[in-house]
Amino acid sequence: MTGESQGRQAQRMSRFSQAYRTMPPNGAVNAALDERAERALHRADTVSDGWNRPAAAQPYADVIEVEFETVQPLPPAADPVSDIRYEPAPEPEHQPTPPDIEAIAAALAAEMDRNAARSQQPDIADQEPAAPTEPQEIEQPELDAAAVAATDDYAERSVAAVAANDDYAEQSAAPVLPAPPRKPAAKLADQLLEKAMEAARFARAKAVPALGAAALWAAHNLRRKEIRRRYGKGLALLHGRVLDRKLEQHFYVPTLALQRFGPDLDRGIVYEGPVPSAAFAWALSLAPENLREYAFVDFRAGRGRAMLLASQRNFERIIGYEYDAALHDDLQMNIAQFPRSKMMCRDVQCFRGDRTGVSIPDQPCVLYFSGAWREELLPGIMNYVRESYRHKPRRIYVILENVDDGVVLPPDEVFHRMELPLAEKLKLRLFSPMDFQVYRSQV
Repeated sequence: MTGESQGRQAQRMSRFSQAYRTMPPNGAVNAALDERAERALHRADTVSDGWNRPAAAQPYADVIEVEFETVQPLPPAADPVSDIRYEPAPEPEHQPTPPDIEAIAAALAAEMDRNAARSQQPDIADQEPAAPTEPQEIEQPELDAAAVAATDDYAERSVAAVAANDDYAEQSAAPVLPAPPRKPAAKLADQLLEKAMEAARFARAKAVPALGAAALWAAHNLRRKEIRRRYGKGLALLHGRVLDRKLEQHFYVPTLALQRFGPDLDRGIVYEGPVPSAAFAWALSLAPENLREYAFVDFRAGRGRAMLLASQRNFERIIGYEYDAALHDDLQMNIAQFPRSKMMCRDVQCFRGDRTGVSIPDQPCVLYFSGAWREELLPGIMNYVRESYRHKPRRIYVILENVDDGVVLPPDEVFHRMELPLAEKLKLRLFSPMDFQVYRSQV
């Protein structure tokens, strides 16, 4: 250590000594300072000896520098535990009964005594067999009859209980054998039975309610009159859309556009429109097969369905009358465009009945009235036909389409009504949307 550093240290030591001397001795602080001063003096002596300083040097007892600060004590901290409020837990409603310590101690002592006594007994294998002694008679107490009977009953019940237990043990010990395999026929029968039960459940859940609803609907809606009306309309659509579909393709102007349906008390429906080809053939069943000498006259031709159906037979001539101008034009177009290869009679003529009037040729003829039930001119036309017949008697057939009882021809000396053959009559009744009446002259 150099002289300059020693001088600075001496200055610090002198300040420490002054401070140390001026501090009043006070309890633990002064004692700690005294201890630190002694340690510093000892360290100074050691350092001086190490650096070969002279022994006459001033000791360091007065130059120890201790720097300290008087610190104000902190206020006592609040106890965090004291701020927490503890509430005692609620006692359960039913406190468990504490164990009896004395009973447990007595039980343990008894168990220890038993173990000690058991350990003191000698082993049975090590003991020598005792000499047989003579049996001594033991005095038996006298028992009354009731006690003996009770003892016998208890013994019998015990024997029965033991036997029952033995039987149960034998049954329990018996092996459980698997069920014998079922035969294929039995399996098939079970499957069929299951299917039948499933079908029965389905029928009960679905089919029966559906059938009931259908029957109720039929009872309310399909009355006799309604059935007949729908049946007649279905027959008309069957003939027009299915059976006569190819025939309808040969008409330049379609004839099905004229069909109409009206109510009828007898047949349920009145069909107005082009006559079906099958019904036309059934109505002509009373006419002779050879029609070469006959003329066909249609007094309500419309668009020519009946005229062109008649042209497919061997009539000598065919005449049609129409009173409506538009329908008369359509009639002419259909006659002109109908295939001649399908016509056996090509002498087909049409006239405006409201302009040229109506007339029938002087030869045998077939007179056809379509929609005769609403024909207002029917009585006047029939009077003209009778006069023509009286002028020249000849065979004349009159076919009335859709005629009711109020429009029938009255019986006279010229025409009489003819009954169709049974087969054709049934066909018209069952499979035709319209009805026909056929009359023939006397000659």
